[in-house]
Parts: sequence; structure tokens; C-alpha cells
Amino acid sequence: MLNGFRCLTGLFLTAALTGTSVSPVVADDLRVGAIFSTAQASSQSFLRFHNTGSSASTATVTFRNSATGQVIGQWTSPSIPGGAELQYAISTPEAALGAFTKPSYYAISVTPEFSGYFQHVLWKPADGTLTNLSTCETGVTIDTRRLVGVHSTVLDSGYPSSIVVNNTGVAATTVALGVYDARDGVKLGTYTTASIAAGANSILPVSTIETGIGVTPASDLYHYVIRVEGAFIGFVQHLVNNIQAGVVTDMSTACTLTASTASTTTAFTGIVAGSNNQSGTLSVSLMTALGTSASAKVAVSSSAEKQQAVITATGSFVIVGGSTITLTGTYDTVTLALSLAGSGYTFTGSLATSNGNQVLKGTYTGPNNFAGGFSAERELPTIEFTSYCGTFTGTNGDGSAGNGTWNFTISSTSSVSGRYANFTDGESGDLRGQSSGTTTISFSGDAIAELDPTDATFEGTIQNGTVSGTYDNGTTESGGGTFSGGVCGA
Repeated sequence: MLNGFRCLTGLFLTAALTGTSVSPVVADDLRVGAIFSTAQASSQSFLRFHNTGSSASTATVTFRNSATGQVIGQWTSPSIPGGAELQYAISTPEAALGAFTKPSYYAISVTPEFSGYFQHVLWKPADGTLTNLSTCETGVTIDTRRLVGVHSTVLDSGYPSSIVVNNTGVAATTVALGVYDARDGVKLGTYTTASIAAGANSILPVSTIETGIGVTPASDLYHYVIRVEGAFIGFVQHLVNNIQAGVVTDMSTACTLTASTASTTTAFTGIVAGSNNQSGTLSVSLMTALGTSASAKVAVSSSAEKQQAVITATGSFVIVGGSTITLTGTYDTVTLALSLAGSGYTFTGSLATSNGNQVLKGTYTGPNNFAGGFSAERELPTIEFTSYCGTFTGTNGDGSAGNGTWNFTISSTSSVSGRYANFTDGESGDLRGQSSGTTTISFSGDAIAELDPTDATFEGTIQNGTVSGTYDNGTTESGGGTFSGGVCGA
């Protein structure tokens, strides 16, 4: 029976890091309610961790005897990929702690090096029930746009999952759901619901979602991360049917993890737009804890301080329809200059501010004469991003034909930032603005900023994971055209 449940490596719950109802976190060291040790054979605790960032990282758990408060030891999790959720039976850290007399219960605290969610799930083999015991000193929370540890159909014989999409808006709508492999955070596809009436909900068995995206899970693919893509007024919910007991459990709450203030990493996420229709997503990590001011510059005076101002930067360029490029380089905390390179690609840019958030942006070159631009917004605990990749076609200011890639990111706070790049030479410029609306989003703002930042505009709609619209180069530079695309990698 234990091996049977080990297949459940993460029927998880969810907690809000980027939804609209986030409980405040006041400490990096998260205190958790009573955890069952293996001294209690009838009840087994499982610890679950979800990393909502873009970089792999770990969490350290301190174990105490719940009766005396005496520290037993510390256990550090294996590296958890960005976007992944991993589960560990309580026997795993117990084994790592060495020989000791096990109490019936532990009191634990979690110190994560990433932001995300924690859940404590209790399994009772005798009756086949799973219970959510996620209680923490900062309270529990629900992410209205993200569900973690949703069971694949591999687990349908004992613990099938269903997703409930609740439309609290005033109009009927469809909802696009991104489906990700919880083992590594890799996107598997996008499922779009049928139209849901205002004030109504739709209950979707995971089998329906798998069929819709054409996925047959491997025998070791036990669960997914499911995220709402695009604007949506409402919330999602995760239900698990405990078949043996005939009990349905709501798995939609958890505890929020906030990266330790001792962490020296600042993460950014965004897009790449290049020549010859090259598109992709970009994640960048700076090995320093940046301030949140507009410039985040560091004041230095001595030559030694100037040397220390140049710190390590790493990144990952995921090419749509292609490979993943690992990038390494430097970031200068004085000049705000970024330089990354890998596999023949070179990214050069700097830190700026767009729509109130810090953004890394610049240009890149690559093999086979690829060239273009990139834009990546800083990841923050209360902001979620969806990236769109597409193309544009139209007329340039001199009357010649213009076409290329047109990629941007929309945040859950409705800001738009991105880049366009010409097909032929990769000449690129900024896309920025604001979005508004519900399922269908209209947005406008400075479009081709280097042509005419005063009145160049673009506007369009986003619906069911696709985007389309028009752009105008402005009064100084005539010309304009259309653009279209969809969620990157969908």
C-alpha cells in the first residue's frame, strides 16, 4: 500500500503566490503545524514544495520534538526546478537525519531559497484517505489562478482529480488552462474550456483535459501544475475523490513560501524576439538581492568596490520549436549592464523600469545570423506572467513592407512589456503598455518606441490563449499593420 501511495508523489494543493488572495508573510522561516513521524504507522505525513520561480533551488527544514521543542536536526531538499512541485515522504528526511528516537510528532520550520508553496498531506493507508493538514503560523491561502499537484490519470484508480473553473464575472467566458509537468515545470499544452455562463462553474475531470491537449501520461507522470492563462474573473479549484472511502477532498489551500532574505538571487522572466521568426522565453537570475527602486544602482567609490559590483548572471533561453540554451555572464550593479552568452548566442542589455517594475532588456545575436531583442520583467511574489509569441506584418514609414516577430509578456497586474524584431535583419524595439478587460483583453501603449515613442500605438484582443490586433507607427513615422500569435510554446 505504501508503494501504491508513493505513486501519488504530489497530489498537492495550492497556495497563492500570484493570485488575487494572498495571505501576508512576515517571516522567511515558515512554522508548520504538527507533522506525523513514521512512529505512527497508521498515518503518514508527506511534505510538498512548489517552486514558482524560474530557477532551481532548495528548501531547508528544521525538525524539533513537538513535545519538548528540542531541535533534532536539519534536512535540505534536493534541488527543485523552477515551476516544479516535488513531494517527500516523512521517511526521507528522517533517514537523512540519522539515528535518533522518533517522537510521535514533529514541529518543523521551513526556510526556502525560493518563493512558492508548501503543503502537508496526511495519508491513512487503512481507509485510503488523503487529508490536507496545511496549517502554518502565517495562515493558509488559495491561488485563484494556479493549481499544483493535480493528479494525472495514472492515479485514477484510487485518487482521480477534477478541476473546477468558477466564473464570477458578469459575462459568459471560456478559460485557457496551461498544463505543466510538475516534475520539471515543462509545459505540456493549453486546454480551453467550453463557454462558462456568468456565475456558473465547470467541473473538468483530468481525463478530459489530457484528451484535449493530446497527452497520455507516462507511468511515472503522476501530477500536473495547471495555470489560468490570460485574464479571468473567477477562481479555480482542485478536488480529489478518495474512491475507497467515498470522500471528496478539496485540495485548494496551502502555505505561502517566501524566499529567504539571505538569498542572493533576483529572478527575471520574459521573451526573446528575433529575425527569421525566432521566438522564445527567457529567464535570468542575478546572483544578488536587488533593491526594488527604479534604478537599483549601487553607489561605489573605491576600485575594490567597483570590482565587487560585477556579479554572476545566469539564464535560460527556451526557443519555441527548438532547444534550450544555457546562458552565463555578468551583471554590473553600478552601470546596470547585463551580458550573457552560451552556445553561440550573446545577450547584451541593461536594467530599466517599465510600468513600475524592473525590466532587463536589450539585444541579442546568435548562430546562422539570428539577431533581435529581449525583455524580462522581475519576478515578484504577488505577480504572475503569461508570455505570448507571434508575428507582425505591415508597412514601414518609408512605404516598404515590414514583417517580423512580435512577442510580449502580460502580468497579473495588467502591465505589458516585450519586443518586436524584423524578419530580415533583427532590428528590434520596445513594446509596452497596459491591458484591461476580462477574458477578452484590450490594451494600448507605446509600441515601436524607437520609431516614435510619443504616439506609436498598438491595440488588440487576447482570448483563449491567442492574440491579435493592429499597430500604428505614429504621426512622425507613417505606416502600420497587424499582429497575431499565442501563448509561447503552446
